Amino acid sequence: MLLLGSDPVFAAHDTGRGHPERAARLDAVMAGITRAGLDDARTLLAPRAATYEELERVHPREHLDRVRAQCEHGGAIDADTTVSPGSWAAALHAAG
Repeated sequence: MLLLGSDPVFAAHDTGRGHPERAARLDAVMAGITRAGLDDARTLLAPRAATYEELERVHPREHLDRVRAQCEHGGAIDADTTVSPGSWAAALHAAG
């Protein structure tokens, strides 16, 4: 059995062309599952958005506020992490 959390919200996390963490990666995974003949073993789960209360169990509110604000404007948080306006919702669903 393959359990996959998937939602169109993840495609809105636009990290830019060529970045390894991009929507095309999920498309490639789904195509690989099909090529392997595992479609019948696949179960798609609809993720829910994590709440601030849940996120604050592992991150201080100040950090969450800073990341959320960066997502609104888009750009690089650090050398490896790029965010876009759709990244905050994608992150909430990934954590939920």
